[in-house]
Amino acid sequence: MSLKLVKLISGEEVIGDDVTTDLNAGTVALQNCVAIVLNPTKDGITYGFMPWGSLTKDDKVISLDKIIYTATPNDELKNGYNSMFGGIVTPGKQLIT
Repeated sequence: MSLKLVKLISGEEVIGDDVTTDLNAGTVALQNCVAIVLNPTKDGITYGFMPWGSLTKDDKVISLDKIIYTATPNDELKNGYNSMFGGIVTPGKQLIT
């Protein structure tokens, strides 16, 4: 599984399994997509996930001209995503004393 974080020109940030990037067709296909929702709190900003493109059965194919950037998500985001889809959740790094 190769998770990709995709920032769209609409301002949405989507995370999903990278299926294929087709430069000739100018598309990126993702599976198990969720949108990242930022939630401001008195202590800072937290995030959550909401379904994205959940009304379709197929992979979500996004045109490259609708993408600002793609990136590898950080460990916190990966773990949150993996806990939803049954992937491996890695423990945080802690100092052993």
